Amino acid sequence: MDISPDLAIITLKGAIGLVFLWVFIKSRRRSALFLGAGWVLSGNLPLGGTVVGGRDLDPLIMGLSTSITIFGIMELITEERGRGPPRSLLLSLPPVPLVYGAIETALGMNFGGTYIVSGFLLIAGGGTFIEFLKDYYRSRAVLFGATLILAGIASMAYPFIYLRGDLNYSLVVYGSVFLAALTIFAYYRLVSSENFLYFGRMENAEDVDVGPGPRIVSPHQFEEIAKKLNGFPVLAFLRGTKPGEGWIVYRISTVGRENVIEPSALYRITQTVEDYLREAERTGVHGIVVLEGLELMKMYNGFESLLKFLSTLGDMVRLSGASLLVITEREVWSKSEWRLLHRMLE
Repeated sequence: MDISPDLAIITLKGAIGLVFLWVFIKSRRRSALFLGAGWVLSGNLPLGGTVVGGRDLDPLIMGLSTSITIFGIMELITEERGRGPPRSLLLSLPPVPLVYGAIETALGMNFGGTYIVSGFLLIAGGGTFIEFLKDYYRSRAVLFGATLILAGIASMAYPFIYLRGDLNYSLVVYGSVFLAALTIFAYYRLVSSENFLYFGRMENAEDVDVGPGPRIVSPHQFEEIAKKLNGFPVLAFLRGTKPGEGWIVYRISTVGRENVIEPSALYRITQTVEDYLREAERTGVHGIVVLEGLELMKMYNGFESLLKFLSTLGDMVRLSGASLLVITEREVWSKSEWRLLHRMLE
């Protein structure tokens, strides 16, 4: 037996388990525990050879691993969407691979049914993940969902090609090494998003009283307020202001980089604020949003569109009992514009 690929796949799957554990500690998300447990359990697959009392336990392990993974996918969607699948689906769908694995193990036969069922559910889970979270995580959700779909296809194909002897052992193991490496990359991309870590930051936050609702503050006024917000998970869209410690920061700029929002993409700000406020409400924390760069947004969108955008944000924070601090100065606006801004945000 070629030991190198065996060690590689076990090491990679162990590394994925450590990544999930780190994410759980960082964010306190139950989904990370379920997904991590699923991958760690599959660490010996498709190496094979797990025999206890003369019975091949690989189908049972595969079924259990897939069941936990599917439950983790459902839990992650629930965490982000604020609502989960029907209870009947939650109780009936994830156990299916485990049931198939238990039957094959009890019969003492590894005829591939567990791999086919597991693959089908992984494909369905990947597609569902993309459908529900592509607007939230964009390309990161597509990458992770596509990885699940690819793993599902490989699982469904496994009984037809390897168990029949159409592929040799080394090709299967190297393919599994590739899938494991792709999975750890896709999941790291997902959890490195600021959106993913809202949960942990909110859970550990102590409320700061800055007054509910939207209001306009000058740069000088904000300097004093910002001192009280160090360590609080403020959601800040900044142009040039220095962020405080622990803030969730997006820069408003025309230069496309990570965590940068173009001034013309007002919808992205609205979506991000909505996600943040939903998480704040769910964890019982007073959400605080900071917005800077209105002049640049006006230049790219027009004043009327800017007012509609601010009206939407104002309604969102009022309904959730959160705070919106808009940083700007009187001097950069005409009298009529300033009057309308005050009417909209005070």
